[in-house]
Amino acid sequence: MSDKISKLNITVDVQIPITTTGELGEVISTWGDTKSLWANNKPFAADVGFEETLNQKEQAQQKTEFEFRYDRELIDSHHFSAISRVLYNGFVYDIYAVELIGMNDRIALFGKASINPASFTGDFILTESYDQVLIETGDNLVV
Repeated sequence: MSDKISKLNITVDVQIPITTTGELGEVISTWGDTKSLWANNKPFAADVGFEETLNQKEQAQQKTEFEFRYDRELIDSHHFSAISRVLYNGFVYDIYAVELIGMNDRIALFGKASINPASFTGDFILTESYDQVLIETGDNLVV
């Protein structure tokens, strides 16, 4: 297990939705109860630039797997669940799947981030194999 822990080389924020009731009895949903955790991310190269139509609008999307150390407390608090989201490198990844790895060893969250090309100001760089597009954002490269 120790060799896998050393691969957790990024810090991400994991959030869960919080619902409260307003003065008039309306339900108010916000994101809260943020946990900052060490993780490893594995972008899916095949899904870089994948576009879905949403409300007759095209959205560029990036799917990524985030891997964490297993933590029963965070599973019970729903931080490691399909209702949570991960904030990483300026993008919001909505979690769509969760996978337990090993016997209480690690847990993987699979997230999907929407990238709005109209508001993006970075440069696009093609790799030598031309099967991935890297987006340069300041000091970091986001696959």
